[in-house]
Amino acid sequence: MKYYVPIPIENLKSIQEKVFELFPKKELFKKESLFYIPDNLNLFLSIPELKKELDKLNWTQYVFGIGFYIVAPTEGSPIHVDSNTFTYSFNIPILNCEDTFVNFYRTDKEPKKEIYKVYDTYVNYYRFDPVDCQIVDKLELLEPHVINVQQVHNIINKNTKPRITLLIRLRNDLDLSHLFQ
Repeated sequence: MKYYVPIPIENLKSIQEKVFELFPKKELFKKESLFYIPDNLNLFLSIPELKKELDKLNWTQYVFGIGFYIVAPTEGSPIHVDSNTFTYSFNIPILNCEDTFVNFYRTDKEPKKEIYKVYDTYVNYYRFDPVDCQIVDKLELLEPHVINVQQVHNIINKNTKPRITLLIRLRNDLDLSHLFQ
């Protein structure tokens, strides 16, 4: 089973710099956080290089949210699946992604559902107990990838600096199943 697919893009460095300019720096001190800044679609799609890449992929019209995910130094996220409203996330490394990993797991157990609010957005979270999970694959996110976020996964940051990624959430009417065969 494929859990992720690399998506080469041009001007990655420029995109990373312009995206980081929008990052609320107070969030750098959080242990682990997924958040969507207000007016995120307009702000991120106003970055010409990012908009151009999404247009080339023919994905722009399928984007419904763009958020940041931060993992503190030498920390990790719980094992989880993302909100059940979408299957694919286009993830772009922004800062300190070297020696950080997205681990994928197999389990036959059901998750525990949690809901929390960040800024003005409610986020569903489905957490799994690590003792019920077996690792089956891992990805060092050094380049942009589409990830199937309905597969059980977590993030591990072995760095001494916070890891920041941009998560471009794609509506389910964009069929990317051909990439995952």
